[in-house]
Amino acid sequence: EWVNKLDEENLRLYLIQSLHALILSLPSHRLSPSLLATDLRLSISPRNPIPPSGTKVTKTSQKYSNLFPDSTEIWLARLQIAGKNADSELIKKTWKEARKLAKGDTEELLQVWLYVVDSHEQMADKIKLYEDILLDSMQHSSASLHPNLLNRYIADLYSGPLSIPRRHSVITRIFQLYLPSPTTYAHLFQCESKCSESSLKNLELIFDKWRVAPGEAVNSACQWASWLVQNGKGKEAKDVIERARLGDPGTKQELDVKWMGILQAEQEDAKTHDEDEHHDIDMNDAGIDVFMN
Repeated sequence: EWVNKLDEENLRLYLIQSLHALILSLPSHRLSPSLLATDLRLSISPRNPIPPSGTKVTKTSQKYSNLFPDSTEIWLARLQIAGKNADSELIKKTWKEARKLAKGDTEELLQVWLYVVDSHEQMADKIKLYEDILLDSMQHSSASLHPNLLNRYIADLYSGPLSIPRRHSVITRIFQLYLPSPTTYAHLFQCESKCSESSLKNLELIFDKWRVAPGEAVNSACQWASWLVQNGKGKEAKDVIERARLGDPGTKQELDVKWMGILQAEQEDAKTHDEDEHHDIDMNDAGIDVFMN
């Protein structure tokens, strides 16, 4: 932080070299990943008046990794160094090692795993990288890494223009290859439902997988029913809720309360937009009898 604020070149150089000298003087048990990562970042910073050669800083970064092989901070600094050297093979090798060895919380791991993905601008390149690392992330010791990585993949896919058949293909591929979790189904459903041309067929495909996931019967049914109601399919929405009520008896009350909320929200929306005549649903013909059983 101080280096970035200083305009005096000699003072910046003094601070950078002092930090490096401090690291060299300390025994290894007094070093920290944060300190070493800072040294690496400052070494390649454009604010460094006399940066070390690419070869030298690469060797230093490898030395630091040997001291703290699972540090996400050091691996991220090493990836920056590889990128600075514009060495595609070094980037590829460093990224592979980082994904294998780095440990940390989910956000820290995502930074490492997505580092090279996010450096590409072309969506086709991103998707190819995603599909490679998703297979690896299923084997990772962090239970939260793969679901979060898969959700990022889905978000990036849906950020671009995709035809309905192409989205159907993507959804099917995710189900077949990437071990989706309940959060994946929810995220997929949300992304598909927000498309300008959301597909009834695609949403139904997601719902059919989502509803049988443990503990997801109520949430999936209500999300699907809500979309159907909003799109003028009140009878189909009522059928979804009624089928869900045939499942776990302990969920009936929760379903009824949420279903009532969906209907009330739709009525309020219809009043706000003065479009009552365009909706094929009201509190009576959309299933109020569900609550009377």
